Amino acid sequence: MYSEADYQYKFWSYIFESFLGRRQGVLLRWGDTISDSCKKAGHKFKLDLRLVMIQNDKNIVDNCTGEMAKKATVTKIYKDKLKSVIASKCHLNTFIKEVPYIRAQDVPLIKIPIIQVAGFSRKLSVLSLPKKKEYKLEDVSPFCFPKSLQQIQTGYLENLINFLSTIDDLLGDLRKIYHDNSSSTENDIENILTEVNQKKKFNYNAWATKATFEKEDDEDDDEEDDEEEDDKKKDF
Repeated sequence: MYSEADYQYKFWSYIFESFLGRRQGVLLRWGDTISDSCKKAGHKFKLDLRLVMIQNDKNIVDNCTGEMAKKATVTKIYKDKLKSVIASKCHLNTFIKEVPYIRAQDVPLIKIPIIQVAGFSRKLSVLSLPKKKEYKLEDVSPFCFPKSLQQIQTGYLENLINFLSTIDDLLGDLRKIYHDNSSSTENDIENILTEVNQKKKFNYNAWATKATFEKEDDEDDDEEDDEEEDDKKKDF
């Protein structure tokens, strides 16, 4: 009934812009855009939604990815999941580079949200780096867009608000980590005069690994995926 664009623009985009777009320093980028982090890593992933941290009208780093589909099919769900996770790893690595004064024990606190949508269904996951060179993908919460009065009365609307609040909190945590660790807070003059060793920068290479992907298809074959699923249903 609805196309992917219908779900995106008639239902989800207004909610996201109204709730998350109000946060200062966050820009929502819609419609098949490629992040700088992915470009630098040699990937051409076109993402349906990117939440970008901005400062002084300049893009700092991507905070969140989002992929959308008009319906849940096996091919589409796993393909979007893989693309989102690899793109988020690029964003996580870039974020770590942008906070050179972070303490090693605080690195696991960096959590990149990943949003996946199929029609009225949605799922939130987070990618983090709890140990050196060991990335962790964690499912946070699945939920559905409320489509009836009964669903609103039985908690669907509350789940939607909680979902958006969780993303908002994660974005707030990332911004705080960035501001606290992107530059040194020590008194360099005092350190020199008192011969105190300056704080060493974070060892990025000891923690991060490259975001690699054996095969990429730059063309969007979502329509082919949908047709394939439809053909399977007809066969039955």
